[in-house]
Amino acid sequence: MCLPGREDEFRSTVHSALGLASRLGTTRINILAGIPATSIPSEVSTRTALGNLRRAAELAAKDGVEVLVETSTPPMSPVTGSAPRIKQLESQR
Repeated sequence: MCLPGREDEFRSTVHSALGLASRLGTTRINILAGIPATSIPSEVSTRTALGNLRRAAELAAKDGVEVLVETSTPPMSPVTGSAPRIKQLESQR
């Protein structure tokens, strides 16, 4: 979710997960935040993760599916808690 340049791959995976959720009759999908590459600035990883999460949530909402985000152990994860990330998302509206 946090690797720039792989947004299309992420979106394709979300589509696959939503298709599987539909077949299984579940209303939630779990998305792993991922571990950013050390060569990528944390701001870029965070921006990529938030953009991908926003697109995943928009796609999931169309199917009535809730997106759950599973974080990695800080400080490796670009998503370390919901409150700071919700604030970031709201500031980008």
